Amino acid sequence: FILRDSLLCGQQGINAFDVDRLISTSFIYDNRLALHHSSLPLLQNFLLHRIYLFEHVYYHRTVRAFERQVGEIIVETLERLLPSHPLESLRDYKRLDEFYFLSCCQQMKESSDAEERALGVKWEMILNNRPKWKQVFSHAVTSIEGPVVTAKNVEDNIKSELKEKEILFIVDKPEVKCPENVWKAMEDGADAIVIYDPLKPGKIDPFGLRNLLNRIPAKVTAWRVYVSEECSEEQRLQIQELAQKYICGTRTGQLSSY
Repeated sequence: FILRDSLLCGQQGINAFDVDRLISTSFIYDNRLALHHSSLPLLQNFLLHRIYLFEHVYYHRTVRAFERQVGEIIVETLERLLPSHPLESLRDYKRLDEFYFLSCCQQMKESSDAEERALGVKWEMILNNRPKWKQVFSHAVTSIEGPVVTAKNVEDNIKSELKEKEILFIVDKPEVKCPENVWKAMEDGADAIVIYDPLKPGKIDPFGLRNLLNRIPAKVTAWRVYVSEECSEEQRLQIQELAQKYICGTRTGQLSSY
């Protein structure tokens, strides 16, 4: 998916030739998966580009805003479209593909049922690319262990200091991790991949993978704070100030305007 999505997003961080080389220089040596040392830069580039795609594409601020927006109504929507258990209504379940689902969501706003019409209005916002949540603060944290504080901790702390308790906001904390099977080398010393180097004793570089992973963050946490579109400028500034306090402390995060 890294190669596919890089192409679709116009990113040139990695291409098919790089992937082919990684595959062609990987082999079994002494009953272990080995990578030729000449391909270490390619592996590093691949892992860094994977982090880039997660942080800036899959976890893009607008993508995450819409995911939260969909999450607020998806359960109620499915209960209306498929009220019974799928095993009790296989025909209805089979019919519930993406096209049928979106078609029903578009028709809900014309329903005679008031609650369903309200649900339809919410889906209309999503389908018309109108996010309910607007980002007002962001801060990226790169570390091996990552921050121990949770998004709920930050939300609770901000709520406790709000002058106006009815302000609607959410705290998002998507995390991008280095693949666990690769990072395992840093945790227990059992390298998932050995680096083959014919010039080294035993033809294995004992520090090759570790040196590579030391240059790659184990985790990137993208803290983001969103407010509802109804928030005033004064309320937005209040949320920004509290987010700065509880997420960054004395450090500086990125304040967003919309």
